[in-house]
Amino acid sequence: MMRLSILITLLLLLLPWQTAAAADSYPKAAITEVINCYNNAVNKEDEAVKCIHQKVNEIPNPLDYHITIRTSDPDKLGQMKIKIFMINNTGYMVYCNGKADKQMMTVTSCATDQGEPPSAAQSMSIDSLLQDF
Repeated sequence: MMRLSILITLLLLLLPWQTAAAADSYPKAAITEVINCYNNAVNKEDEAVKCIHQKVNEIPNPLDYHITIRTSDPDKLGQMKIKIFMINNTGYMVYCNGKADKQMMTVTSCATDQGEPPSAAQSMSIDSLLQDF
């Protein structure tokens, strides 16, 4: 009986960590899906967008991350800059930079930061943060 109570206590102590780890896995999973959808799409403008929307929405998102993806216009070589920005309701942010051409997207760097939770007005104006390329 003592072993059972120890086991239950351990489970109760470890369960929140597993939930936090699963919740924290959303940004990495979302970035992976964005890259996979882009790289596997034949029609980048239509097929990739639909795939990204579908796949990102299928990922469990218990911390309610909002994701915004912006691209620059292609340069003379057909390269585009990519910005991926995610923020959840606690103010935790993930910001990634990358590049893409007609065949492939790569994410070159990501950073995270903890800020204040966004207000409703800030949530609606996040696109303005990503417009400077």
